[in-house]
Amino acid sequence: MKLKFATFFKIRKTGLAACYFLIIFVCLSCNFNEEKAELTKSQKQQIIVNQKTQKKGYIIKNSTENEFLSASKMYRNLFIKDTLKTNKIDGILTLPLKNKVIKLKDFPIAQYESEGLEYKLVGEILSPNKYVVEVSYWEGKDYLLINKANGNVDTIWSIPYISPDNKRILTISPQWGMEGVPNGVKIFLNKESLIEEYKIIQDMWVPREVAWKNNFTVIIKMTPVTKYFDSVGSPSNYFEYIEIVFKPS
Repeated sequence: MKLKFATFFKIRKTGLAACYFLIIFVCLSCNFNEEKAELTKSQKQQIIVNQKTQKKGYIIKNSTENEFLSASKMYRNLFIKDTLKTNKIDGILTLPLKNKVIKLKDFPIAQYESEGLEYKLVGEILSPNKYVVEVSYWEGKDYLLINKANGNVDTIWSIPYISPDNKRILTISPQWGMEGVPNGVKIFLNKESLIEEYKIIQDMWVPREVAWKNNFTVIIKMTPVTKYFDSVGSPSNYFEYIEIVFKPS
């Protein structure tokens, strides 16, 4: 997806007793081995995931709806939604910066279709202070973080989910099924210009909602890709939950 800023801006021993003892021992061993094998089988996938992801600086494990709801209740996203209902004039969104002004011009989707895009100011981040602008395309969306001091622009997949200590930003790509659109999450260090720290791209689950549990742990409400679409082809209401634990930076 390419952004158009018009002409304004471009922007993972023997003996019977001994025989009885031996028989009992063998039987107990068999039961033990069967139980151990069963546990290993049921946990195999999770162990493999953890071994792979630990090397990358994070661990993914199962979570529950109750854990997600508890985290959601406590989590306060530091992303502030726009309450000013900023209006555009003639399809141009004007954003004042410290020493200049940025103007973002719409190319109406109804008119330009696959080549169209439209801008909407949806909120801001206070530290570093940035505008959060939604960019809508013929299919899908992106979000821009525009630094109010210098005009630097970072492009992310969704609204920013900011860690409680304000040091990380997580974004999700919930646009499953769209050609060319990656699926997963990205985590950035929250700096004047974002620094990508982790990228988890996969085709097993689709992230739907996010709640930070603490500064290094996030719980994601997701849907397995095999259950993403319902009988009529719309996103289903089937959910599972995973927890991602990051190494302290």
